[in-house]
Amino acid sequence: NLFDDIYATLLQINAYCLDTLHAPFITLVPPRHWQYTDKESPGTWETGGFDVMGPYALENFRYFDSKKPEAPFPIITLLNDFQKTEQFPLNFKEDSHWNKKGAEFFAETVSGYLEKNASFSRAITRQ
Repeated sequence: NLFDDIYATLLQINAYCLDTLHAPFITLVPPRHWQYTDKESPGTWETGGFDVMGPYALENFRYFDSKKPEAPFPIITLLNDFQKTEQFPLNFKEDSHWNKKGAEFFAETVSGYLEKNASFSRAITRQ
């Protein structure tokens, strides 16, 4: 399973962060626009390369949500945040990367998670 390989790599990164850098590790899983809307990036070169909101589009979120209880590091999935926002557009019209509004939304969302979770804040401020 490709996701198992990714998770194994994240475990290695976590160990390196803790053992060598003496720093906490947090994994963020943001969505691509085609995982939560069919309105973003209508002219992207990627059109046709994936099924917009297709039946398997959310498998990475299902996988990483299932790993949260056992992971030795926090996993924050951001799909619901992107699904619920009324901000639009978050991506460039012809490029599926975040535009300024999308980058700001991501940063504010992550900041909100860090502020709400005292253990994240304590771990980060210790550095």
